[in-house]
Amino acid sequence: MGDSDEIQPRDTAWIAAHHPAPALTLTVDHRYGLRPGDFAALADWAERNRS
Repeated sequence: MGDSDEIQPRDTAWIAAHHPAPALTLTVDHRYGLRPGDFAALADWAERNRS
């Protein structure tokens, strides 16, 4: 995982070009941290990307 203030299309393109496995970009508001919807998105992504 990494962190960024804001995910841009160039970030997603770089990840796709340089990361051989599926990767999730998720914007998390630093004021609140991970919230229930974020955990749901992580769980959904993990379920869809099982090996």
